[in-house]
Amino acid sequence: MKNLKLLLLFFIFFSTATFSQVIITNNASVFLKNGKILKGKMRMGLKGLRIKHNSKKFKVYLGKEIDSVHIPTENIIHKFVYIPLKFKKGKYKDYKLMQTIFKGDKIRLYNYNEAVFMSNGFGVYGMTGGSFTFLYAIRTNEKTPTRIGSSFGLHKGFKKEGPKYFKNCKELVSRINNKTYTKENIIDAVIFYENKCNE
Repeated sequence: MKNLKLLLLFFIFFSTATFSQVIITNNASVFLKNGKILKGKMRMGLKGLRIKHNSKKFKVYLGKEIDSVHIPTENIIHKFVYIPLKFKKGKYKDYKLMQTIFKGDKIRLYNYNEAVFMSNGFGVYGMTGGSFTFLYAIRTNEKTPTRIGSSFGLHKGFKKEGPKYFKNCKELVSRINNKTYTKENIIDAVIFYENKCNE
């Protein structure tokens, strides 16, 4: 439970600190899909990263080449992954950087942040000083994640997306509909699915 609280604190920090969609660290472990493990100074963005591994120069790796990225802090190792997002007609979006929020035997929950840009009215775009948070869930028998929550005002939100995604668990759908689980505690709903729902 202590580690979960630390993860959520880091999640909040990550949401504000990655406005530029870049994480820079001197101590990262990059696990490639070909089995290689790279360690060193790293600059990680949405679609890929650059890392100095046994070299003075950065080498670029795309998200599709990367299994996961681990960044240690004092009390916990934070895990990030590059996974494709599903769009209409079965098309995939580019691999995007997500933080693992919860990983169970049946379901995983990821956080994805999108920087916010707005026009100032003179044709010039600038940052608003924040970012939108999107939460994606994926069951172990699924290939791509589904967006179930968002801080973006125009998104339907967990109230509508949650019951559709968890329709195979009537008790969880009931708890979402009676507001036991809302957009404020989506992680609790995912943990309930992991522990109480049968697929």
